This record gives sequence, C-alpha cells and structure tokens, in this order.
Amino acid sequence: MDIATLKNITALCLLLQIRGECVISIEASVHPTKQVLIDTIVLLLDTKSADDISVDEVLQTSGVSKGSLYHHFEDYSDLVEDAMVVRYGQFVDRSMQLMHPLLDSATSKTDFIENLKMITRETQSDKNSKNRMERARLIGQAGANERLRKKVGIEQKRLNDDLYLLIQNAIDKGFFSKKLDAKAAALFIQAYSLGSILNEIAQNPLAKEQWNAHIDYVLAMAFIAND
Repeated sequence: MDIATLKNITALCLLLQIRGECVISIEASVHPTKQVLIDTIVLLLDTKSADDISVDEVLQTSGVSKGSLYHHFEDYSDLVEDAMVVRYGQFVDRSMQLMHPLLDSATSKTDFIENLKMITRETQSDKNSKNRMERARLIGQAGANERLRKKVGIEQKRLNDDLYLLIQNAIDKGFFSKKLDAKAAALFIQAYSLGSILNEIAQNPLAKEQWNAHIDYVLAMAFIAND
C-alpha cells in the first residue's frame, strides 16, 4: 500500500465512522488519525532510517496537522516508537502466517518435518536480513528507553503467546514431543534470528545452508516427537 492509498483509506474511514459504517480494517481501538501517522512512518521506514525521517515529512506525507500529531502522541519520538514496534512484530507475524498453513496441511510427521525445513529456509534467508537487524536494533534501544521497553514488551508478549499456541498445536497433533515446553520453545525459535545476525556480521560467516542444517538438527533432536 502506498501513501496516497493510505490517505484515501483513512479519509474514507473517518467519514464512515461518523455514520457508524466503517468497514475499513484499521487497528482496533486506535483512532484513524493516529493510525495513519503510524502507518506513514511504517512505510517510510522501508527506505529510510528513523533518524532520517523528520516530523515535517511525516505531516506532509500523511496530510495530518501538527496539532493532531501532538494530540495523539506525547511527542514525535512517541510516534516513531509506535511505528517501529509495529514493524518489530510484522516479521514474526509473517513467519507465523507461513507456519500455520504448513502445519495444518501436514498429514504425517514426515510432511511436518519437511515443512519445518521450508519455514527455516524462508525465515533465515538473506532477504530477511534487514528485518532481523531492525528488530535487534529496536531491542537494543529499548534497553535504554523505559517507554519503548514497555511498548516492545507488550508486543513481544503477543508474539510469544501466538507462537506458543502454534507450538502447542503441533504438540497436540503429535508432531512435537509432549516433553517440549511450548513457552520456552517459542522463545528459543525466535532466537534463531539473533544467531543469523551474529553470523552475518562475523568475518568468516557460516554458509547459509550450514546454519539451516544445524537448525534442522536441533529441531529433530529436541523438538520432534519420538515418545
């Protein structure tokens, strides 16, 4: 979705909300003006760093007034943080959107294992390197920013809970071991991204397939049901 489309959708939703007829998909409980500001920065972050996005650019691009911005956010940094947290969750959400149909379509443990290998290679691919770095950068920033830490913490709990349910489903179907701690496993799986980041910045990185094969091995030894 481009910025022009985003503006049109938000304007339409504002009109329809007045009439009680808004059917546009906008984040629940978030005012449409607040949402368009967040979405504007989310889109701008595709091509720029947060430091390179000015408040004037956001206002001009979104068509929202400065007064409205400061009505919905404590300050400009508050808005940028919200947008970065949205992007933080998008990468894991996309991974889970990939995982759900592959889990549901598996008719045997063999199918499930092959599907897991496909998911690993997709999520650990080079095309997701920027997303991994961005998530790690935000985690680092949250360590020194209590407001941001709380925001990331709320989003991380949502991601942990969603992944926990998916893993528990695999346990219930007999694909993952009943001895597996689904909550711990949800955190462990997300830690793959940190391993990929460390490998990507190393002077002599592992070949991508070597890393993926190790993940396959860990899943086979610790996750897959043999009980």
